[in-house]
Amino acid sequence: VMAQICGWVILFRTILAYLDRWFLWLFSTEVRILLSGLLELSNGCVLLRGMEKEGMRFIAASGLLALGGLCVRLQTGSVTQGLSLRFYFPGKLLQSSVSVLMALCAQRMFPIGERSVLHPFWILLILLFTLIALQFLRKQQNSSSIPQPIGV
Repeated sequence: VMAQICGWVILFRTILAYLDRWFLWLFSTEVRILLSGLLELSNGCVLLRGMEKEGMRFIAASGLLALGGLCVRLQTGSVTQGLSLRFYFPGKLLQSSVSVLMALCAQRMFPIGERSVLHPFWILLILLFTLIALQFLRKQQNSSSIPQPIGV
C-alpha cells in the first residue's frame, strides 16, 4: 500500500516537472501554483511561498488542503478498492468551497500581516462555537455504537 501511495506522488511529481518545463511557465505565478496544487497537493503547498501576498497564500492553502488534488484522489482510490467514490469529488469541491469562504471571512476579520487586536465579540463567538462543537462531540460519543472500554 505504501508503494502505491508513494508511486502516485512520484508519478505526479514527474508530470509536474514536465508541465513546468514545457507549459506552466506560460502562466502567472499564482496560476502555476494553483495548477500544481490541484495536481499534487504537497508540491503545490511547497510552492505557495512563491505568492507575495500572505493573505492570498492563506486562502490558497485553505482551498488546496481541503480539495486535496488529483493525486490524493488517485491515492484514495487505490487504497479503498471496493468502496464507491462516486461522491468523493463533489464532496471535496463542497469542502473546498466552504474552506475558501471561511478563509476569506477570516482574512477579512483578522488581516494577516497587519497588527490587529481581537475584538471581544469575536473571542466570545469563537468560545461559543467551541463549546457547541464540544457538546455535539460529547453527544455523538455517548450515542456511539462502539463499546466503551471497561475498567482501567
